Amino acid sequence: PHLLSLSSKRPLSFSTHLSPPPDVCLSYLPSLRAFLGELGKVDRLLWVFLPVLLSTCLNKEGVCRRLPLWFVGYTEIGVKNAERWNKGPEVVQSRNEKQRYCVNHVGPYYNGAVTKSVKPSVRINSEDPSGGSHQSVLVCSAYDFYPKHIRVSWRRDGQEVKSDVTSTEEMADGDWYYQIHSHLEYTPRSGEKISCVVEHASLKEPLITNWDPSMPEAERNKLAIGASGLILGLVLSLAGFIYYKRKARGRILVPTN
Repeated sequence: PHLLSLSSKRPLSFSTHLSPPPDVCLSYLPSLRAFLGELGKVDRLLWVFLPVLLSTCLNKEGVCRRLPLWFVGYTEIGVKNAERWNKGPEVVQSRNEKQRYCVNHVGPYYNGAVTKSVKPSVRINSEDPSGGSHQSVLVCSAYDFYPKHIRVSWRRDGQEVKSDVTSTEEMADGDWYYQIHSHLEYTPRSGEKISCVVEHASLKEPLITNWDPSMPEAERNKLAIGASGLILGLVLSLAGFIYYKRKARGRILVPTN
C-alpha cells in the first residue's frame, strides 16, 4: 500500500512481502505442487498450507514471508510505521496461525514429501558411431525418476558389461525429476542379447529393458512419413489425371485452314 506522509506530501511505499532469492522456497512452489499432484493422494491440509509450510517454516526468518500483513518500510517514517504495524493484532494472529497450522505439521508432511519415489521411464536407442568407428553405440536413457540416486548398467548375454561404458551424472529436469543416460560401445554379434538394467528406490527389483535390434523408432517414423507422402502424391496425381481427362472430353476440336 501507499501512504501519504503528512510532512513531505510524498507517497511512502511499503511492501506486503519480501521477494525471496531465486533459489529458495517460493520459486520451488509451483514445481513441488505439480510433483506432489502427479504422485497422487496428496493430503488436503498439505495442499492448502503448502505455501505456508515452505515459505514460513522451511526457510530462515526474513528470507521468505507468507504472512499477509508484514510491512517493510523504505523511508525513515515508513520504517517506524512498519515496525508499529507489524506489532498489530492482524500480524499477531497470523503468527499464531503459523504455529497452529505450520510448525505443528511441517515435520510429518515434509518427511512424507521427500520420502516419496517415482519410477523411471527407460528407453534404449542406437546412435551412429563418431570418428569413423566401426563399433555400434547404444544409449540407455532413464527419465522422470525421483529421488536422485540411481544405478544404470549393461548386460550382454546375461553378463554385466564393465568396459566401453560411459554414463552421465543424474541431471535435474527442473521439475523435481531427474534423468540419466548411459552409452555402450560394442561390436554386434549374431544372436546376442543386450539389456539395460536400472536399479532405483522406486523399484522392488531391477528394471531390465532388452535391446530390440529391429528398425529403431525414429527410422520407422521416417519410413511411415515417407510412405504417407508417397501415397498422398499418388492420390493427387490420379485426381489431377481424372480431372484432365474429364475436361478433355468436353472440348470440341475445330479444324483450321
